Amino acid sequence: MLYILLMSRLFTFSFVAISILSIFFGFLFNEDLSTGGAKFDFHITLNAIKELSNLSFKDFSVYTRHFPLHYILLSIPYGFLNDDYVLRIIYLIFSFLLPAFFYLNLKQIYNDQKTNILLICFSLLFLPFFRSSSFWANSHLTALIFLLIGNLFYLKSFKEKKIYKYLNLFFLSLATYSLQSYAIFYAFYLFQYYNNSTIKEFIFILFFCILLAIPGFVFILSEVGARSFYSIGFSKDISYSLITNFSIIFFYYCFLIFNKESFMVLKTSFCETKKMELGILILLFFICVYFFDYKQLSGGGFFYKISKLTFNNNLIFFLSSFLGMLITLLIIKKEFKFLYIIILINIMSSHNYVFQKYFEPIFILLIFVLFKNFLSNNILNFKKNTLVYLFIILGYFLIASLNLIFGISKNLATSL
Repeated sequence: MLYILLMSRLFTFSFVAISILSIFFGFLFNEDLSTGGAKFDFHITLNAIKELSNLSFKDFSVYTRHFPLHYILLSIPYGFLNDDYVLRIIYLIFSFLLPAFFYLNLKQIYNDQKTNILLICFSLLFLPFFRSSSFWANSHLTALIFLLIGNLFYLKSFKEKKIYKYLNLFFLSLATYSLQSYAIFYAFYLFQYYNNSTIKEFIFILFFCILLAIPGFVFILSEVGARSFYSIGFSKDISYSLITNFSIIFFYYCFLIFNKESFMVLKTSFCETKKMELGILILLFFICVYFFDYKQLSGGGFFYKISKLTFNNNLIFFLSSFLGMLITLLIIKKEFKFLYIIILINIMSSHNYVFQKYFEPIFILLIFVLFKNFLSNNILNFKKNTLVYLFIILGYFLIASLNLIFGISKNLATSL
């Protein structure tokens, strides 16, 4: 027994050490597993950072469409150091707050599985989104860190002081002022507080939210803010959004459902599903396919690229989308709260072009930290399932690395 415990601790220490070392080596070699997107965004938005370091907002909207908090924070050290490489180092250190607060969130829910929690948290360091965003100071990662800090106070608010509700909403505002699409989380948290607060307390919470929103309204009403905010393109093509979103959602389900325990839950849910429910789902899917008319190669996610690469059509892409819809139905029938996550992630990803980065790793994080459920429970409570999860993450990292080395997705874009 002692031998097994020592080996478990040695494995955990080795995995954490390797994951951290991989980050520093990746940074030294200017790795960008987003195939150049994160690096390109950094050099474009660096102009906004330079402008803000000189206390100017004049051309801010030329370089980014996002709210300015992320760039304001970066402009402070840049104003003193005037060195973009040192700025990236500072942000890299800051980015380690993501696994740290992921760990603290999970401890609030699964306090008795600290070793498995540690492994899950440091597996984030192998996700292409985290690596490219931490190396190239991306606002998506800043917003996600603030969201996790806020969610920690949300989890604490049910057990401890009421002030944690206000801290939750305050850090959510920081996430929103880094990336405006995070404003949708106010709907989730306020709904939870409405169900768990007195009318008087909830009125105070709403008033606090109004105060937090004032800087945002001032920015939007300004000339610079209006140009920046209203240039964001939201898709009016519902079929495109649904097909693409559920294809990418299925991709991340693959990280979570490949264990015996979760598979049996889904199997039971499928057997209990009525024929009418399946019929409605199939009808909805074919309606979306009928109206689907997306011919671009940018965006679309993993299965969209694979489908184009292997068959030069949308067959695999459509199949993955249907599986994403079906598994979502089965999960919601078992855990109705999952509907919140599906609604949130679909609204956040309703752009003219849907990229996989909109789902990574926020979709996985929401499943783990918003509430206790069978998917996260079956991974964290069984060591073998934790190891399978890590193996899939590492496999994903390997595929992304090979794609970067051989330029597979870039070659696809030029050959079709």
